[in-house]
Amino acid sequence: MFCNKFAFILKNYIYVLCILVLFTGLNACTGVTSASEESKKTAATTTFQLEPFILNIPNRGAPKFLKICIVLDLVNVAMVETAKAKQAPMRDAIIGLMSSKSSEDFLSPEGKIQLKEELMIRINQILKEGAVKNVYFTELVMQ
Repeated sequence: MFCNKFAFILKNYIYVLCILVLFTGLNACTGVTSASEESKKTAATTTFQLEPFILNIPNRGAPKFLKICIVLDLVNVAMVETAKAKQAPMRDAIIGLMSSKSSEDFLSPEGKIQLKEELMIRINQILKEGAVKNVYFTELVMQ
């Protein structure tokens, strides 16, 4: 008789425990977010992706084709709007700079770093000094 009561009480505790675990797990998956997750949701992006560039690059033999995608990391959200408004001058400056480079400049890591620095200087002249924090090449293909 004692064993039956003990088994019944133990069984009820297990049910209650399972229900608590189930509800705790559901809350963790559906509605509860941390402060860092909330700040990520509310923070606006400060990157600006330019349309891909396809250029002829001088080479010792035949000219090569370059396809490059560039993303700019800007200082604030207001600069994203400024960058949208000034796309034509930025694209012109980028095309002018890249057309003056040889294919070897795009192949070496040092050449890519130097190109990023030169792009940052030229684009900062168009937007505002210090507007561009970093330049990223998200795609770079040469044929």
